[in-house]
Amino acid sequence: MTAEDQLGLAEAQLLGYGHHRAGYGLTELVDAMGLSLAEWEQLQSDYVMPYLDDDDRATITRHLRSEAVV
Repeated sequence: MTAEDQLGLAEAQLLGYGHHRAGYGLTELVDAMGLSLAEWEQLQSDYVMPYLDDDDRATITRHLRSEAVV
């Protein structure tokens, strides 16, 4: 991973922290990312993400499925 990639990841983490501090929840963060259901499925396939519990994962999946229907 390049230094530029690492800086990008750090910025993304700080953005997530900023969203949380401003009172936004998980679904608002997902919306801010512009994450699609297909991208979410790919993330789950490719990354462990131990910081998300089963309830978090279900919340994201439900939210993205409902967004895909609209």
